[in-house]
Amino acid sequence: MKMGVETRLLDQIDCDLQYLTIGDENIMLTITYGKIVVWFGRRADRNEIRGLFADIASIDPKVTCEVDVLAHFSDIERIEGKGLVLLSYRRKRDKYRATFSAPLAKSSVLDYLVETIDDQLKMHDTEKTILWEADDGKIQLLVEKIAARKIAKNINISKKER
Repeated sequence: MKMGVETRLLDQIDCDLQYLTIGDENIMLTITYGKIVVWFGRRADRNEIRGLFADIASIDPKVTCEVDVLAHFSDIERIEGKGLVLLSYRRKRDKYRATFSAPLAKSSVLDYLVETIDDQLKMHDTEKTILWEADDGKIQLLVEKIAARKIAKNINISKKER
């Protein structure tokens, strides 16, 4: 991304922002003030995934990612042991569907998340939702970090109508 384009993009991030979509053919982020939806294409690299999550956590250490798992009950306990927080679970035949909150600032959670996404990408594209409480400054900082990673090839900004 050329510096002029980045500057013009950053100038457009203000209270009228509805959402910002930014990424490339491997990773696409849709960013709002309440969440970030990250789409990973099958060719997304483990290092790109880890770096992106680490960048987001460096901006806001309280961010969490929603993780849904279908597993045996003993696996749920093992996943909790990695630092994920169990939000809910329900029995589904001989397994359990569990929903976790994954705090991205914990390295053990980041390891688990990257491994899980990498496994999913062997079969299909995947999407993760990250919850955060953003302001213009956090979004601008994230855009700068994404631009530095050279994945800001496609950009779309939607503003609230006045």
